[in-house]
Amino acid sequence: MTYRILTKRSNTLKWRRLRKLSGIGASEMAAILGDTSWGTPLSVWQEKTAKDVVDIGTKRMEWGHRLESVILAAVTWDHPEVGQVVASEGLLQCVEFPWLIGTLDAQLDSVDHGRVPLEAKNVSAHQKRDWIREGSTRCIAHLDCEIDVPPKYRVQVLQQAFIQNDAAGGYVAVLFDGNDLHVIWVPRSQAFIDEKLIGVGGDFWNHNVVKRIAPAPILGDDLAALWPITPKKEREADSMLIEEMRPRWIDAKARQSQADDDVEALAFWFGLWFEDAELAVDANGNPIMRMGSRRGQQRVKVATHAEQHPDCVDCVTQDRTSRTPFAVIEKPKSEPKPRQKKAVSA
Repeated sequence: MTYRILTKRSNTLKWRRLRKLSGIGASEMAAILGDTSWGTPLSVWQEKTAKDVVDIGTKRMEWGHRLESVILAAVTWDHPEVGQVVASEGLLQCVEFPWLIGTLDAQLDSVDHGRVPLEAKNVSAHQKRDWIREGSTRCIAHLDCEIDVPPKYRVQVLQQAFIQNDAAGGYVAVLFDGNDLHVIWVPRSQAFIDEKLIGVGGDFWNHNVVKRIAPAPILGDDLAALWPITPKKEREADSMLIEEMRPRWIDAKARQSQADDDVEALAFWFGLWFEDAELAVDANGNPIMRMGSRRGQQRVKVATHAEQHPDCVDCVTQDRTSRTPFAVIEKPKSEPKPRQKKAVSA
């Protein structure tokens, strides 16, 4: 593979314009493949076909860019054995498959793999659970850890590696909670390149973007973007909605509520049975159940936050609005009674 450099500077208006018009970025590919919560095929299509170039950056993204240099410097200091960190060349475009573009955080002159992409990620302690996988790729810093690159970042690295002269793979340097650095190798996958990058990515760009054909919605967020609710607007229900789909919805919600109650009751029963034990074993001593503990989830008290921090919106603002149906259970409107004419006196 060969590549061209579209622009050397990133996160500028020119970079955003070229990224919009020239192809599919590595993070956008993850959304097209359904491997991320950042977006969907439809949201990527809407951004690519919109008239204006929109800056979708957030405070979290802004700080992520600021901390890239710190994480990359830490790789040089703490893990010189992996190779030498080299500055990014900017926004790259694959010559053979021009819909594939990508902006590398940096490059690495690897001792084992030659020049490959290097991604820097700053991850909170809360998000670390997304990186812990059973039987995962072992990282360089701790050979016995179970850290693996989540699919959305794996897609990024594999696309960047393919653009960059079809490299053998790429590295991800991830800093957990500001004090725990891991450097993880993501190997090249020919099957992923053929099926996803060239196949799915090519179809999306050439069919959907170039021909302006919207992909099908896949999430409620897509529906909200396509059809914002018009207050008090009515649509007459057909027989399928009345006779089949609405009763199924009401039944499913009732079963969901009952299932939640059953799970809570059974969890309490098992807690009583286990007492202070961690494992339940069968007659041969083989473990069949495990009792674990987890910390309660922290939630923002929206009303208190708004009162104490009226000018701050980053903590509680939602990026997208989804739509959800509610079954209206009430008596239907009765047929209007015909008006009676008043008798006219002679």
